[in-house]
Amino acid sequence: METHHVKVGRAAGHGGLLAAVALVVAVMVAAWMASPYAGGSTMSFIVQGQPVVQEITVDGSRTFQRIEGFGTCLFPHGANPEYYRREEFPGVYAEEMGMNMLRVNITFFECEPFDNPAEVDWRIIEETENARVFTEFAERLKEINPDVRLIATVWTPPAWMKVNQRPNSGRERGQNRAIYASSYRIRGSDEVSENRVKPEKYEHFVAWLVAVTEFFDQRGIPLYALSPGNEIRFTQWYVSCVWTAEDYARMFGLLGDRMEEAGYGHVLLFGPEDMTGHLHDEATPAYLRALLEDERARRHLDRFATHGYTDGVAPDMSEISARGLWELLEPHGVPFWMTEGGTGPHDWPRPVTEGVGIGLHNALVAGNAGAWTPWQINGVQPTTHNLMGDGQMTPKSHTVRHFTHAAPVDGHRIAAEPAYGDILASAYRHPDDGRLGIVLINPTDDDHPVRLTLHNVGNVEELDLYRTTDGTGYDPAGRLEVRNDRVVLEVPARSIASLRGPAADR
Repeated sequence: METHHVKVGRAAGHGGLLAAVALVVAVMVAAWMASPYAGGSTMSFIVQGQPVVQEITVDGSRTFQRIEGFGTCLFPHGANPEYYRREEFPGVYAEEMGMNMLRVNITFFECEPFDNPAEVDWRIIEETENARVFTEFAERLKEINPDVRLIATVWTPPAWMKVNQRPNSGRERGQNRAIYASSYRIRGSDEVSENRVKPEKYEHFVAWLVAVTEFFDQRGIPLYALSPGNEIRFTQWYVSCVWTAEDYARMFGLLGDRMEEAGYGHVLLFGPEDMTGHLHDEATPAYLRALLEDERARRHLDRFATHGYTDGVAPDMSEISARGLWELLEPHGVPFWMTEGGTGPHDWPRPVTEGVGIGLHNALVAGNAGAWTPWQINGVQPTTHNLMGDGQMTPKSHTVRHFTHAAPVDGHRIAAEPAYGDILASAYRHPDDGRLGIVLINPTDDDHPVRLTLHNVGNVEELDLYRTTDGTGYDPAGRLEVRNDRVVLEVPARSIASLRGPAADR
């Protein structure tokens, strides 16, 4: 492909000449856009001191991960359930925010001790008050979207299955520590964590998980996926349970076998939900190796999931963490999910200059994430841990909506290049109906004109444009005509734009 550059300089005392040259350049641009020869090359016009036209090529023939969905968890404590119970809130979640997944903390689905794991079923499950926060909201979501996907995670099994007989570490509030992936020893000490499942209770643990799965099935809100552990290197003052890599893989294989035997082999198994950027030998890579080296565990490992934190609290939305993890996963053909994480500040323009917009782009493009479910949908106050505050959308909420509405569920990310530069670009297309979505983020202080060239995406004649320029909304901004497989728009400084449209195959 040829690239043609036309530079127009600024010179003191030559204003008239510059204006004339600029007029010639404008005529050349118009002629080039309409020319049939433009298909084999690109042209950027650089007026010194002025923004450069950003050339981005979208190619539907180059596909990446399948987009299985977006969602969050719920927090069944304090005032949070009051928001979930509001008549309009499931619609806000599913339709306005565009969420098709819900992450469920199944720690709250308790059971009394039992002796024979082979004899238990869903009737052993006690649906606590906290558990009902999840089931009731899931049932309301299902009325709006029958295909809503519930993904369940265990923070801790019932305490009677554990060495310390507690649902947590037993330490004071705020005291969180980590083990080594190769040992239950607490990092930096000689203490061995007892916040773990007894080996003789592994069968009981997986029998309880199968019973929980059956419970959801009986309620008419079946699980899409199940994870047997949450941040499994961290022994916390709140509900938690640690696993070494070897024990986790052993248990994971056992769980997969028992799920298949019970008729739930279609429920995806994911984990280990450790930290994305903890890529040292005693962290996330150790769990990956153990899962791959254990024959049973490898057969049942459907998705490898991590959390976007540096320490379980502070957010990690970096490109380097997402890309580093994907480089570990890609050779093994294991799809990646980001199933929790902080999402940065709410105040504009930070969601598009440093926060959730950048983090989502990095997860989807650098990390090839097929699902993205950060920690919370809402909080009493807007924080890094939630996407909304006090039941209201914020600039962060509107930023997320560009991705959730542009990326069709069960579509694929397709090539949009360059993906990184002054404009961050990503594109998505559904292989069956041809729905196309493109997201463009401008984190810079300059407005940028963008020319999109569309290849192998079907016969796209128009694209609907949506913008967030000041954080106050996810605003329809008109319909753009696609001419000769090209569309031109301006992306203002510190803003996000998305384009959506149908495309019938030629």
